[in-house]
Amino acid sequence: MIKLTFECFNFAANKELCFASYNNEEDFVDFLFSLEGGYVIQFITTDIIYVYK
Repeated sequence: MIKLTFECFNFAANKELCFASYNNEEDFVDFLFSLEGGYVIQFITTDIIYVYK
């Protein structure tokens, strides 16, 4: 089974400043709709890290 982690980082800060991390997609999507301003999204699997800016 592939583990997937969803993370959000402060847009103006460096990548090490993660302000949210979820293992559940539904909780992560609910959280995204509550955000304002800029942020970076990172999806992590066992094989790859995808960063969307």
